[in-house]
Amino acid sequence: MPATFDIVQKLWKLCDVLRDDIEKRNENLDISWLRDESLQSGDNLPEPEVIAVEIMEKLRIATKEMEALMILLKGEEAAEAVSSSVGIPTLE
Repeated sequence: MPATFDIVQKLWKLCDVLRDDIEKRNENLDISWLRDESLQSGDNLPEPEVIAVEIMEKLRIATKEMEALMILLKGEEAAEAVSSSVGIPTLE
């Protein structure tokens, strides 16, 4: 298995090739038109603490879902081993 650095280098080279190809075709990947105009100003955003709580809850849910997937794929002991090896607490 190639080292992570090698994989990252290959991905950057691929991005350069794709960028050059897009430029040769005179195309533009600017997606700024997708912007949500209501989010242009920080005035409409919730407080940072509220955002942090929402993010943590989504991460807890995602962690539970990943743990359930690991249990399905490899069994409960393997899921606990993987979780502990990457520093993710096992969720009850």
